[in-house]
Amino acid sequence: MKSSARFYVWWPNLLRDVENFVKKCESCQKFGPKEPETPLYCWDIPDYLWERFHIDFAGPFDDRYWLVVVDAYSKWMEIEPVASTSSSNVIRVLDSCFACYGVTKTIVSDNGTCLTSEEYANFCHQR
Repeated sequence: MKSSARFYVWWPNLLRDVENFVKKCESCQKFGPKEPETPLYCWDIPDYLWERFHIDFAGPFDDRYWLVVVDAYSKWMEIEPVASTSSSNVIRVLDSCFACYGVTKTIVSDNGTCLTSEEYANFCHQR
């Protein structure tokens, strides 16, 4: 709002006047930007490669999904096309990642259905 005001008009103390107006404006307070209800969480930096990785699905694009696996230490990504967001597809991709990089200590996800299934939980406990 301040930049818009500066673009069209100017007078001494314009920015202060705009701030005061917005503070007193009921609609501005009701519909203006708000602080997030939940504080943001900053992850600790891992000590080594593939100690922790984050996984999620993207898509569908071109009739398939993409499983994205990101190493939290290096930011290296493994992206695999999969036919569906099933637990078996996740397990197949993670087995491939584990074969290349070793078994991780922590997997972070959004707790999608395929990542909370009994099949996926058994897979994780076996590792």
